[in-house]
Amino acid sequence: MPADLYWMAQALAEKNVHSLARRAIVVARDREGYDFWETVCSNLGHRNVCVFEDYEEAKRWILLEK
Repeated sequence: MPADLYWMAQALAEKNVHSLARRAIVVARDREGYDFWETVCSNLGHRNVCVFEDYEEAKRWILLEK
């Protein structure tokens, strides 16, 4: 799984996704594995990427709501 998550993060750069665009991923379990994805994205310059376990929390973050 870590290799898949690495390549998933790498694809953001290859597809020219703007590095300031916010992206959220909502997971039901195994948050730790997706924390790796979040770190790899950050290391590749995509710092507005966040992993959530709650859809509404992710939605608020994407929309910059508190």
